[in-house]
Amino acid sequence: MTVLSEENINPQELQNDAASSSQTAMKIFIGFAMVFLLAVLGSVYLKDFLTTIGIWVVDNLGLPGLFSVWVLIDTVPTPMSYAPIMFLSIKGGLSHWTILAVASTASMTGGMIGFSIGHWIGMPQKIRIWFDDKYPGKYEILKRHGAWGIVIVGLLPMPFALGTWTAGAMRIPFWQAALASLVRIPKTGIYVILIMSGLAVGS
Repeated sequence: MTVLSEENINPQELQNDAASSSQTAMKIFIGFAMVFLLAVLGSVYLKDFLTTIGIWVVDNLGLPGLFSVWVLIDTVPTPMSYAPIMFLSIKGGLSHWTILAVASTASMTGGMIGFSIGHWIGMPQKIRIWFDDKYPGKYEILKRHGAWGIVIVGLLPMPFALGTWTAGAMRIPFWQAALASLVRIPKTGIYVILIMSGLAVGS
């Protein structure tokens, strides 16, 4: 049993953790701000064009197609985000409650599929190198915090699949990963609010 005392505490580690937490919070805030800003700009400069595309997307894909697209985005570690499809779905006339339910469920489903693939095949070296280069320090977050790392990655403006895939490769228990993936519900809700607010401001 480890006894915590002043001798056990490394001030440098505490300082690094505090700095890392501040940087993470700032990146989350910037990511949300960018979604709002892009919604405003899209509404101001591309309103009719994006409405036409949104209607086409909703009419041709429908809810099953949109669900499949969102699942795919959060299954495979790519730079893609599910926010643009949410934006087009709103422009296409879907209700915000429908988008919240379908997009968050799809995101969690994709995350768990990615987790299972990562558990099965591990983390390919090329993806790990790209991960470290594109998002320095995030692999260590997952390594140090386990399921809480999935929560952090799930909030950050980065591919959710990178977090769940890596967690699977690290053999984090499935139930912990599943609980952590619930973070996609509030994040999706925030995205919907920001997009709708941005569209209102742009109009």
